[in-house]
Amino acid sequence: ERILQYRLSSDAPTSIRPTTESFNYVLRAYTRCRNERSIAGKVMTLVREMEQIQKEAVLDRKGDDDNNMDDGWKMNVTPNTKTYTMAMDAWIIKAGIKSAAWRSEKLARNNKLKQKGLPLITDNGSSAKENDGTKELEFAKSILQYISALQHVGQADVRASVVGYNTLLSGYARLSNELRPDIPLIAEQLLNEMIDASEDSHTYPDVTSYNSVIKAWGRAKRLNSAARCDYWLRKMINANENRTRSSRGYDDDEQSTLIPQPDVSTYNLVMDAYLQMDTTTPDAARVQDLLLEMKASDSVSPNSESFSKAIRAWLKDELLNSVSGVQGSSLEKAWANLNELMSLEAQGDVGPAPELFTSILKTAARSEGRGENLLAVAQESFWAKRNRSRFNVDQIDFVFLLEVGLRVLTGGERDKFIVDLIRQCSKDGLVSKRLVREAVRGPIHEEWPDEERERMVQLVFGEEVHFPTSWSRNVHKHDRPTANDVIS
Repeated sequence: ERILQYRLSSDAPTSIRPTTESFNYVLRAYTRCRNERSIAGKVMTLVREMEQIQKEAVLDRKGDDDNNMDDGWKMNVTPNTKTYTMAMDAWIIKAGIKSAAWRSEKLARNNKLKQKGLPLITDNGSSAKENDGTKELEFAKSILQYISALQHVGQADVRASVVGYNTLLSGYARLSNELRPDIPLIAEQLLNEMIDASEDSHTYPDVTSYNSVIKAWGRAKRLNSAARCDYWLRKMINANENRTRSSRGYDDDEQSTLIPQPDVSTYNLVMDAYLQMDTTTPDAARVQDLLLEMKASDSVSPNSESFSKAIRAWLKDELLNSVSGVQGSSLEKAWANLNELMSLEAQGDVGPAPELFTSILKTAARSEGRGENLLAVAQESFWAKRNRSRFNVDQIDFVFLLEVGLRVLTGGERDKFIVDLIRQCSKDGLVSKRLVREAVRGPIHEEWPDEERERMVQLVFGEEVHFPTSWSRNVHKHDRPTANDVIS
């Protein structure tokens, strides 16, 4: 901005006077600061300065004053569609920051009231609009309306565009949360306005427009959010199936031919909506169905995020016991998806994140099941991460695997499992104090009696407990075990 101000000063030569793009570059730099609420004011200051220069240029041209020959550069400064769209974005950034802070404050307050058994307080008045980002989003909407007004009066460089509408839709998606159930409905209304306006301004919604509406529904976490997200996905799919039928000679609705095809982000947003449903009723099966639907599609292929959502849905399902049947069955389905993702990694751009392996191990350790299938999945995930993936196992992976073995195995099998695991852990230099404590304490919620603890200490660490430095060479010094950990 300092360079721009110098170019505007009287000291600057005429050859470096700014243009519209000069201002837009500065505006773009400001809008990249996504966590800074002050940029809205800075951006609007520059936009008003551009409008003032434009006004002076028009007045100078009408006056036809020879003394204003040096001000001819002002004709090159005219706010355009990009200028006003970035101004909208600046207000949306501020709205999002305020909304996140407001939501955190309200949730914290409601949690305290819930703990005390007091009724929750609903704040939907003017004070809420002042703090929840509504006011800033209204400013952004007024700019979009201003763009349309300028277009109607013949402003050549300003047009209502899909990008402008999508910018506002992204703002609604950003403000949507469980405390703002009205936002998705407003986003749908704006989407319909885009369709109506497209008759004369080429603003028909694209896939980004639909994705923003779906995202708004998903973030609202209403009882019908997932179903509503699925509705919009089906609308896009059905419209394109009708388009295919039309190309084969069938009649088709003109409007349906303009609806875009869903992309992988569309599916991922719908999957996320099902994943974020009420914690008592996760719909992992529906998330898996959407993954299978993409795999069977000719136009959409799942990415790493798609597989990750399916895996997390099954892990959540395992912990909440929402599926009747054998404990660990949901965990097995999560591992099947991760195993497939690893197989696909060599073929393309998809691939697992290291957290997925650890999440499966952690879920196996926290599951209420005690079947050997839990241990089998945990071991497969552990050794896959260690030997088949590009990632290294860490100390917490050993801890979670140990917890599963302690709960599932008994007698000599358990003893051998513990000894072998700690031997491998010592070779990898990942023996931590938590691992030692878990090994001699016994299964979670079923701690061993003193005699069993003493037997396990001798079995695993010998008569004289000693931890060589090499056993914990890859562990932070604060997490390295000492002899005191075997009696903690």
